[in-house]
Amino acid sequence: MKTFALYHHPQKGYEAVKQGFSWPGFLFTWIWAFVKKLPVIGVVLLLVLIPLRVLMETREPALVALGAIGILVVVFVVGFGGNQWRENKLPDRGYQLAEILQAENPEAAIARMIQREAVSRNSPGEAGHFCEHCGKPTSDSASFCQFCGKAKALAQRSVEVTLR
Repeated sequence: MKTFALYHHPQKGYEAVKQGFSWPGFLFTWIWAFVKKLPVIGVVLLLVLIPLRVLMETREPALVALGAIGILVVVFVVGFGGNQWRENKLPDRGYQLAEILQAENPEAAIARMIQREAVSRNSPGEAGHFCEHCGKPTSDSASFCQFCGKAKALAQRSVEVTLR
C-alpha cells in the first residue's frame, strides 16, 4: 500500500497525490510536469535539460560526462521533489487537504474517500460493504468484486449514529 494525500475541490472533486518518490516524474520529467499542471516547472526543466542534452552531443568526453551527470541530477530532483511540488500547487488552484490515507493507487484512494462520504450519509443501523482493493460498493455475499475482480477482500463498514 502507498500513502496518498487527498485534496478536495468543491467543483473539480478529489485529487490524490502519492507521498514520496515520483517514478513518472523521474522518467518523464518535463512531460510529467505539464501533465500534472505544473507549466512553470515544465518550462524550467526544458530550459535546463536542452543545454545538458546538447553537451552530450559534443565529442569532448568531459562535456559529455558533465551533460550526463547534469541530466541524472535533474531527473533525481524531479523524482524526489515532484509530488511535493504538486501538493504545494493544489491549494493555489482551490484544493484543500481532505485526508491522508493508504491505498493501492490514486483511484483507489479517491474511491475510498468517496466511500467514506457515502457511508457517513447512510441511515442509522445500515451497513455498507466495500471492496478493500478498489473501494467500490459490493454485495456481502459476493466472492469477487464485480468492479476490480479481486477475490473476497471485503470489509464491512457500519455506521453508528448517536442522537443528542
